[in-house]
Order: sequence, then C-alpha cells, then structure tokens
Amino acid sequence: MARELPDRNELVRMRSQGWRLEDLGRKYMIPGYMVWAIITSEVTDAEAEAFFRENTP
Repeated sequence: MARELPDRNELVRMRSQGWRLEDLGRKYMIPGYMVWAIITSEVTDAEAEAFFRENTP
C-alpha cells in the first residue's frame, strides 16, 4: 500500500514553526531529503505523489 505524502503547504507551515527536516521525515516516515524535495519543488502535489508512489519500494 502506498503511503500518503504530506501536503506541501502543510510542510511549509510546519517548517516556519521551527520543525527540522529530520523531525518532519520521522513524522511522515519518509527521508528528510524527500521532505526538502516536496517543500522546494515546483511540481504539483499530485505529480510529486505519483513520482514517489512509482519510485518507493
């Protein structure tokens, strides 16, 4: 079953509240670099979710 990725806007809000990438990664059970990729991405949430669904074992 594919896990649901966090919403980009939610991640941005949480980062502005002081959450660290590692902590967000633990919360959503994804690596911190994926959190950063979602936050800094110009692609839509749907495109990001499709990419990670196809490329996550």
